Amino acid sequence: MKATAPKIDADKIYVALQSFAYHPYGIIRGGTRLRGSHEAVQKCPEQFVLDGADDAERNQALFSRFYDREPAQDPRLQPANVPKPLPDEQLVLCIRPVGRSAIGPDGRHQRIEVGTKISRRHPYVSQPSSADCFVSVTNNISRERALLATQTLRESRMGPDGELVTETLYAGQWADRDSEWVRSHPTMFTLPAPEI
Repeated sequence: MKATAPKIDADKIYVALQSFAYHPYGIIRGGTRLRGSHEAVQKCPEQFVLDGADDAERNQALFSRFYDREPAQDPRLQPANVPKPLPDEQLVLCIRPVGRSAIGPDGRHQRIEVGTKISRRHPYVSQPSSADCFVSVTNNISRERALLATQTLRESRMGPDGELVTETLYAGQWADRDSEWVRSHPTMFTLPAPEI
């Protein structure tokens, strides 16, 4: 409901609800009594209430002045058409920086930083030069059995042929609930985000 200014009778006395600035008179103090024919009362009727109004009428006038209005709708604050995020099953995790530190013609950064999850269909993922820069987020583990690593974990052990083998589980990757990773470091895992 939009607030409406009170009708002013030129012969009656009105009182300013609160102090306000008005050109050319400067500041009109709250409580100032002016005749209805005064230019300030005529130009700013919402700032005045009839002399003799009790506190309830004054409060109602102030309330209607400030709160009985529909809020202005700023189009910039309307929700944009945000695309639905891709599920983790369709993402890969960047483990080495890829691309160059520049901004492309579309305004986006052309460099993908470590820890960023991107679509499997991204052009950088399919380039042979950057094939070792990405790992699967899900590790072919079903969502029901998955736990998400919150930190990068490395494990080294001797292989069957006597060579040192190092395995890495990167922060953001999934591990099976019953895996050695989870048994060894249970506090380093959390549930993956729910599917939207």
